[in-house]
Amino acid sequence: EEAKATATGDLATTTKELADAESALKLANDNCMQTAADHEATVKARDEELKVIAEAKKILVDSTTGAVTQSYSFLQTVRARLQTRADLANAEVLNVVKKLAKEHHSAALAQLASRIAAVMKLGAYAGEDPFAKVKGLIGDLISRLEAEAGSEATEKAYCDEQIAKTEDKKGELQDDVAKLTAKIDQAAARSAELKGEVKELQGELATLAREQAQMDKMRQGTHADYTQAKADLEEG
Repeated sequence: EEAKATATGDLATTTKELADAESALKLANDNCMQTAADHEATVKARDEELKVIAEAKKILVDSTTGAVTQSYSFLQTVRARLQTRADLANAEVLNVVKKLAKEHHSAALAQLASRIAAVMKLGAYAGEDPFAKVKGLIGDLISRLEAEAGSEATEKAYCDEQIAKTEDKKGELQDDVAKLTAKIDQAAARSAELKGEVKELQGELATLAREQAQMDKMRQGTHADYTQAKADLEEG
């Protein structure tokens, strides 16, 4: 009984710990599923952004070789610069970034388009080559997106690690519960066995008591007969 009581107490404690672990696991799963979903969506969006940025960068490189406008030159006369400004305002790189920023609802690309437009406009007015600055803007954005991707990958890895640890803890607690339950079952079986033995012994004791009572009664009867016979003999 003592072993059963101890095992029952241990089981109650372990069951509570298991419930706590399951709650923690559910919370971790909920949070990490959301993190994973966010991560997947963000990675997809970022991949699209990086693809678009790479395309824009290629267009930009092509434009420096004259693919967009063969007449481009920031060192020509004011008239030539004004014509160049018009070309820049409609440059393919800017249009592509604007279009894809709208299609993909990308704040990063929209911001990049605004900065490219500003750099092109200021460069045209000042007679400077804006392409180096635009390339710098694109490079900076790529670096930022890659840094964010690394940070989010680290967060997801941490989340996955916590889930794995909680799963392991849950497994250990489930094993403990199974062992304690088996221990209680064994103690209960032993207790039932002992109770059966006690009941059997009690039955045997009751039988002995009845037999003893009968024997005592018989002895008392025999003694009474003996006493009476002796008295009769002495009188007669």
